[in-house]
Amino acid sequence: SPLSGRYPWAVLLVSFRGSEPHPDRKPASYYRDMFSSGTGGLYDYWQDVSYNNINIEGTRVYGWRTLSLTLEEFRALGRREKIYEAAKEFRSSIDFEPFYGIILIPDQNIEDAGSVGVVSFALHKRRAIWLNKDYGTVLANIDIIKPTFLAHEMGHGMHFKHSFDDSCRKSNTWSA
Repeated sequence: SPLSGRYPWAVLLVSFRGSEPHPDRKPASYYRDMFSSGTGGLYDYWQDVSYNNINIEGTRVYGWRTLSLTLEEFRALGRREKIYEAAKEFRSSIDFEPFYGIILIPDQNIEDAGSVGVVSFALHKRRAIWLNKDYGTVLANIDIIKPTFLAHEMGHGMHFKHSFDDSCRKSNTWSA
């Protein structure tokens, strides 16, 4: 059956201990606009492509926050661990339970980007115990933080697989 419903994301903007902000780093308001209704950004994209079946209402942007990790320490982690370690540094100030997924946007070239699909993280607490919950995941990189990239990777976080053009249009330069 087609996917439908509300899929709010926690968008975490991060920098790294000992690193100066990247010169191309955008203000948090840029990302708030990107995920807001009526801006032509990702909220509107998901409404349009799903014929109003998928919305990301409730998505919130948090940051910029400097992680306790250096850029080199962060790069050494796997993609899943990058997202989880960064999210853990937000969990004392964010209730992650209402969010469907996590989008991590660093302000440096982390030499990695994509999704690990849906994974389980211990990010919300009940009675002093950290509980696991499944989250869609997206890891961005300063070089490719564009709505098209984020939308594509959010799709993987919502269990969408890659689609491939098997028509005669493959010869066109835009469909290579």
